[in-house]
Amino acid sequence: DLISVFAAVKDKLLYDWWANLRQEIQNDKVLLDRSFGAETVVLPTRLGNYIQSYNYYPFKRYGIEPEIFWHRLTRVMKKEDLESVEDQRTLLDFALTMASLSVVYLGFSAIVGPYLWFNSLLWLVLIAASFLSMLFFYQLAVVVARDLGDRIRASFDLNRLALLRALGRVPPRT
Repeated sequence: DLISVFAAVKDKLLYDWWANLRQEIQNDKVLLDRSFGAETVVLPTRLGNYIQSYNYYPFKRYGIEPEIFWHRLTRVMKKEDLESVEDQRTLLDFALTMASLSVVYLGFSAIVGPYLWFNSLLWLVLIAASFLSMLFFYQLAVVVARDLGDRIRASFDLNRLALLRALGRVPPRT
C-alpha cells in the first residue's frame, strides 16, 4: 500500500526537519546568549558584548547580582576552578594591555617618529607592525573574553547552591 508508505516517509521527513529546525533555533539562542547581554544594552564591539553577556548571565538565569556576589562565590569555589578563572582574567588583562600599547606605539610611529628621524620606509614598517599587533591582541582578547565568560557562567551554575548555604539561606528544592 503506497499510502501508508507515503505517510510513513512524510512523517519521518517532517519529524527530522522539525528536529533539525529546533536544534538550529536552540543553537542560535545559545550563541545569542553567549554573545550579548541584556536586549537593551548592545555595545559597539564584540569584546564589550561578550563581557556584558557574562556579567548579565547570573542575573538573567538566577537573579544573582554578579558584581555583589562574585567575591562571595569565590570563597565556596574549588581552588582549581578559581585558578582557571583567574588565569583567564590575567590573560584578558594581558591581551588588552598589549592591544593598548600597540595603539600607543602606532600613534608614536605615525606622528612623533618621522620628526625624530626621517626614514619613511622604517616608519611605514613600524606602523604596519604595530597595527597588525593591535589587531592580533584585540582578537586574542575577544577569544579570551568568550572563554572567560564560559568559565564564569559555569562558576555560577555549579556553585550557586553552595553560595546560598554559605550565606545561611536554604537552597530551593527545585
